[in-house]
Amino acid sequence: MPGPLDRLRSGARPSLAIGLTAIGFLILIAIAVGGRLGGGGDEGGESQIGAGDDGAVVRCVRRGASFRVTRDGRASMTVTARRPVSATVSETATETGDAGSVTVTARATREAVARASVTAEAAASATVRQRGRARACGRGPDAATAMRRAVARARAGARLNADRRGAGRARGAAARRAGRRARRRASSQAQARADEQAREAQPKLEAGARRDAADAARRQARQRLAAG
Repeated sequence: MPGPLDRLRSGARPSLAIGLTAIGFLILIAIAVGGRLGGGGDEGGESQIGAGDDGAVVRCVRRGASFRVTRDGRASMTVTARRPVSATVSETATETGDAGSVTVTARATREAVARASVTAEAAASATVRQRGRARACGRGPDAATAMRRAVARARAGARLNADRRGAGRARGAAARRAGRRARRRASSQAQARADEQAREAQPKLEAGARRDAADAARRQARQRLAAG
């Protein structure tokens, strides 16, 4: 006949089995919840978190998209323009002596280069495409509201991520565009100034060439007259 101690041991075995089963069930729940909290690594992945202590529903998503990133840039360029200018003039001189007279026509040319340097500044903006990624969570009274808030936050975060990653390329492109614009502007202004200087130099070159031609004609006439 079983004693009191045997009856106590037999009664404890079912309670111990029930306790072990409950602990195992709690471990499985903890693993499942931990897997959900980890979230997915793929873009557009979604992890679902149940209601919190306050009863709110939480949803987490990851979003990636391509965005436009715009930056401004300035540049300064110096361009030197050159315009060759020349003048050719013919002059006639007559020298008279005992043996008669000699008439000689001589030609002279004077050349110069008109130069003008101009520094111009320009500004420009440039836009590049950059992909951004972000993960965010949203809370709401229901799953739809929480998901809508999570998607909006994730997309805003992806936009900020793209703006940060693409800023350098956009600034470089803006600086290059501003440099090309400044070079064109400086080149146009330098060419106009060089043309103006060439027009101003033309009369002086003609006057100098005329003097050179007259001197050459008189000299050659005297030499021929002396040679007989």
